[in-house]
Amino acid sequence: MQITKTTEAVQQHFLLQSVFEKIAKKQNFEGISQNQFQILQAILQTQNHTQNYTIQTIANKLSCSLPALTQNINKMVINKLIKRENSLTDRRKIVLSITDIAQDKIYDYTTMKQAVNKQIETVFERLSPSELDTMTALYQKLLLCKKNPTP
Repeated sequence: MQITKTTEAVQQHFLLQSVFEKIAKKQNFEGISQNQFQILQAILQTQNHTQNYTIQTIANKLSCSLPALTQNINKMVINKLIKRENSLTDRRKIVLSITDIAQDKIYDYTTMKQAVNKQIETVFERLSPSELDTMTALYQKLLLCKKNPTP
């Protein structure tokens, strides 16, 4: 239980994000940023729950601005990761869908991420309960420092 709790905390850390990006480049994910993966996952999750998966829906889900999202989506359309179509019910709305290429990328990325998580879990299994407590406390301090940097 403690191992899982600590592993989940470490996965959220900004250092792991850079590790994922480095591994992703080695796994032929070049050209797709972490933000674009988040957009793809948001579209996929939204598609599974509702038919109303417009750019505004995705922007709200990711808490980002429409211009920033639109810029990323334009790149993703060019790279054939997303299809953009007019809504059948409201011509003013644009509906997003994920291409087969993007589905494959999401699967590959998820598989890679699971392998990294398993490696992290293996490392933490070697630690004693007191070492895990120390690691968790230090990690929480690091997160606090990141959120509230001192001048």
